[in-house]
Amino acid sequence: MALKIRPRAVEAIAEVIRGGSGALETGGALFGSDSAEVIEHATTPGPKAIHGPANFSRDREHTEAESSRLYRLDRSRWIGEWHTHPATELIPSEVDLATYVRHLTDPELRFERFLALICSASAPIQVAAWRIRIVSGRVTVDSPRLEVIHPS
Repeated sequence: MALKIRPRAVEAIAEVIRGGSGALETGGALFGSDSAEVIEHATTPGPKAIHGPANFSRDREHTEAESSRLYRLDRSRWIGEWHTHPATELIPSEVDLATYVRHLTDPELRFERFLALICSASAPIQVAAWRIRIVSGRVTVDSPRLEVIHPS
């Protein structure tokens, strides 16, 4: 099943990447409908984000404020994260996977799945989509097709 993304989310990601150095990781959170696997919104990293050549941490206060705003806007929920890999393949690193599993196993977050987009850090921007789940106690990772959907 394809993972769907709205054009506004694609453009938000592209704008952050175009504004970055290309040498440091950047990223943000993904919001939308978990049950339908539709990415409605992608956030910026926030002013207090930490960017490194092989690591990235979102500005938590910024993300929480965006979460509240987007929920009020259209009931979007946090469904995943996006970030860049400036010098490596567009596959989740061990650190990425550990982060995703930590989110999946946090009972307060109540994720059934965690969606991740890993992007190149410079033009032409390439994106790989990842769906991470825990099934019968085992971590499963697959790479669904990413489909841009337009309002009907």
